Amino acid sequence: MIHNYKNQLRPIDTDKIVRGYVDLNNPQEILEMRSKIDEQISKTEERMALGLRLDIANKSQQLQKIYMPIIIKNLKKANRSDLDDMFFGITNIRIKAFEPESIKIIKEYTGSKKNRYLSAIMSRNDPYAAMAKISLDELNKSLNSMPVRHESAPPLAAASAATKARPSAFRTKPWA
Repeated sequence: MIHNYKNQLRPIDTDKIVRGYVDLNNPQEILEMRSKIDEQISKTEERMALGLRLDIANKSQQLQKIYMPIIIKNLKKANRSDLDDMFFGITNIRIKAFEPESIKIIKEYTGSKKNRYLSAIMSRNDPYAAMAKISLDELNKSLNSMPVRHESAPPLAAASAATKARPSAFRTKPWA
């Protein structure tokens, strides 16, 4: 699984290791280790993988451009209302940090899901559908009330600067 800890860590701990790495390292370091990070994420449960990818996407514009299409692709493939609910809720909380390109992808995905969550039959057979519908409605309200932002104003600059300011002694590379 990971370098010297192969026999000590359980597969269930993979998400914690990746989350720690993402939290403690800057976007450039995450990009450098992307293939290893993606390999580890692929071993986690889908809800954990979604949360990790959303956290990574929130680190920088470049990571957002890479991970938002991956997130949407995985959501479409899974076709699960619990994952949709999670995505709609987290995205609604972080909506102001998303770039126009990501907003466009999000709007396309939410548009493709509207009919699914309007169906009363779906709601009776799927306990998460009602929650996903509420989260989708809230996300759509946020998307519709957003002012138009130009590409020249990076919303993640402050977060990236804070990450870069951390002393390098606290950064780890568990896959090195």
